Amino acid sequence: LNKRVDSVALRKSVVAFITKPENFKIPIGRHYMKRSCYLPIDRDNPRVAMGTIIKASEMLKEGVCSVGVFPEGTRGDGTSLLDLKPGCFKIALKAKCPVVVGTIRGTEMLHKRFPFRRTDIYFDIVKVFSEQEIADMKTVDLADNVKILMETSLSKAV
Repeated sequence: LNKRVDSVALRKSVVAFITKPENFKIPIGRHYMKRSCYLPIDRDNPRVAMGTIIKASEMLKEGVCSVGVFPEGTRGDGTSLLDLKPGCFKIALKAKCPVVVGTIRGTEMLHKRFPFRRTDIYFDIVKVFSEQEIADMKTVDLADNVKILMETSLSKAV
């Protein structure tokens, strides 16, 4: 795809992301996150986290929006993937919906160039697991499969 198509590929899709509660304290970002249906997840409190997982799966079932997660749960150093958090895949399993596996490349240069120079960021869709493919999977198995796909995609892109 050319850059113009890439930049508008998700324009008509509403994607709410799961993020840590501290991100809602960022002055400019919090208003955007609230308006975009972002969901805070308390990783230290499993009961509260499960509430977020249930709410996200209900949003998917009702067609309110898609839900995006960064399965590593945090930012890495850019050299390799961290272990994926299998719990994030509970959302798709509860909602009985497909899982779109994607990778993001190029963000390591963003902070070095912003705001004076353009930085190309690439979002690659690696695979779409149908709801039938994941129906009988455990979250740990799905996480392992996703990690292998992501690592393969990122290694080819270099």
